[in-house]
Amino acid sequence: MLKFPHYLQPDAMDCGPTCLRIVAKYFGKHYNLETLRELTWELMLFGIRSSLNTPKNTKR
Repeated sequence: MLKFPHYLQPDAMDCGPTCLRIVAKYFGKHYNLETLRELTWELMLFGIRSSLNTPKNTKR
């Protein structure tokens, strides 16, 4: 059975960076959580902006 690394998620806002850290470690890369927070912050903001700009009640 493969050993899969695990890290505890410090708070509710760190689910994405913590998941990326686990996957990266599995593939032999080591990142600290702060670095991954910084790298994913802009992606999170982009996702929020995109969801705010998407009309919810459009007919297709």
